[in-house]
Amino acid sequence: GRPAHAQILDRSRRIVSFAPDSIFAFARWASNDFGTVVSRIDIVRAVEPGEAYQTLPFVRPGGEILLRADGWPKVEKVLQHIDAV
Repeated sequence: GRPAHAQILDRSRRIVSFAPDSIFAFARWASNDFGTVVSRIDIVRAVEPGEAYQTLPFVRPGGEILLRADGWPKVEKVLQHIDAV
């Protein structure tokens, strides 16, 4: 999705807002000295005000989760499919 608003906090963090009914991807990962330990991607629809939603870490208030993939092999496949589109 295309952000309706973006605010840069620092080199590695920013806050983005999406218009209702926008669809966006939210990818997260964590690593340590040995490499990536957690990979996750969620495809989410931004909800209308007053509409029910599911909560996600770092997504406020939340959204409708359309797809969720955990683990680098699955996340990589989702990204490949997005690239193909």
